Amino acid sequence: FDVNSYQQIALLNGSKERPLSIAYRPTGNLIATASGGDVHIWTTNNFRLADTLSTNEARIFSIAFTPDPNVIAVGGEQFITLWNLPNKEPLLTFRHDAIARGLSISPDGSLIASSGGIWDVVSGDQLPIPISEFASVAFSPNSDLLATTDRIIPIDPNRIRATQNGYTGLNNTQVAFSPDGTLVAMAVAENIEIIDVKNQSIITTLRGHDKDVSSVTFSPDGRRIVSGGYDATIRAWAINDDSTANTADPITSDGIEIAVMPNSDNNAPVTDNNLT
Repeated sequence: FDVNSYQQIALLNGSKERPLSIAYRPTGNLIATASGGDVHIWTTNNFRLADTLSTNEARIFSIAFTPDPNVIAVGGEQFITLWNLPNKEPLLTFRHDAIARGLSISPDGSLIASSGGIWDVVSGDQLPIPISEFASVAFSPNSDLLATTDRIIPIDPNRIRATQNGYTGLNNTQVAFSPDGTLVAMAVAENIEIIDVKNQSIITTLRGHDKDVSSVTFSPDGRRIVSGGYDATIRAWAINDDSTANTADPITSDGIEIAVMPNSDNNAPVTDNNLT
């Protein structure tokens, strides 16, 4: 969909099963979708299927690109694996006791978080920071905060603990940081709470979905929030200077998982067999 015109511009058709997760490559020239045990790679210049990464896993629940655009994190039942896309080779696997229902990789590339835990990417060690196995997770732009199911956690620079005096709120289903790190959007039932990170307080609550919000994200410029819900609508919310928001008419679509295209690098090369 085009966020400005609210018109559908393409349909990614080719997955055998319903995709459970979607992610844009940081360069903006590729889209990854998770379907069954496969990751499908689509180009954004003509929205065609460029390649498929078969993981041999029964089901993939979440995917996320790392700061290295050639590496993608794939999460499933009791595992998270980093894959090299051009070579289609697994690089590192993190084992844990939960289903990786959501993934977030710190912008500095040093940490990976999911429902169930946080891991150091270099050492592979799990940090002693408790994360709910049903949590949605999102790192702040400077990698020092993690928003999760019911709180915003300051990450200790020594990675030995997480302080517990951050924002604590209701259980939410999805979280997202604004690009400048000053706001967090938290989906709580059919509403979206906007949290001021500095003051640890709710600024406003966005109401419009008739059923639970299933996905929420900010636009790259931070001026919009895009949300998908189980009411089969996608809504784009314009963020005002005072951090209030208004929304245009909803798009009718079963937007269980959504992603907004980053500022794209149209010169990034793409080939069918070598996704470099």
